Amino acid sequence: MANLRLLTVKRDSQNDPKLSCEKEDNETAVSRCVTSCIPNTGQDPPACIVGYISTPAGLIPTVSSEWTKKEHWQHIKCRTSAYRNKYGVQPRTICRGDPDANSDVIVTANYKYSFDIVRRDLKGFNLWVLVLDTKGINVWCAAGKGTFGTAELIRSLKTAKLALIVNHKRIIVPQLGAPGVSGFAVTRQTGFRVVFGPVYSKKYRRIYSRRVQGYA
Repeated sequence: MANLRLLTVKRDSQNDPKLSCEKEDNETAVSRCVTSCIPNTGQDPPACIVGYISTPAGLIPTVSSEWTKKEHWQHIKCRTSAYRNKYGVQPRTICRGDPDANSDVIVTANYKYSFDIVRRDLKGFNLWVLVLDTKGINVWCAAGKGTFGTAELIRSLKTAKLALIVNHKRIIVPQLGAPGVSGFAVTRQTGFRVVFGPVYSKKYRRIYSRRVQGYA
């Protein structure tokens, strides 16, 4: 696999921020590049995105583990009102920290509150996160509705070209998503082995420790 290259988003403090970035690899010093290195979506990246990693499958956003004041307020509204019905993030592959081809892959839903909890709980880890299109619904409810399920997981794995990003064939699916996912079917169609992880993403550290010790 080719060397991954980190592209860091820099935000100016002006009212109309412009984006720039820096390229960095293992052999060369940091050099300046223009805004064109950031995917042209017509909008500024979400506040949680702090850079991009260049991979054989394309640019992968890297996200912060910190929440903004605005996000704290949005989370309160999600838990107290119908605001949660329209609180989603773009389904795609993202990364936490500085992952490589051997890093674990965590699967989650595109309900933004769930997504934010995952990125906060994974602080200190270097991981890939595959965000499924659950129509903005949390993992447990989406598993019951079928949007966090076998078909969507297979589609996302293929669309993300995950086989080009990692050298292993292991994905960690939250335990609450188990009712909707057939590990056998996923492995048969993609080659990736499904490992059902903890209910809470903050417990991921236990899985990581066991895997390092050779038990998982």
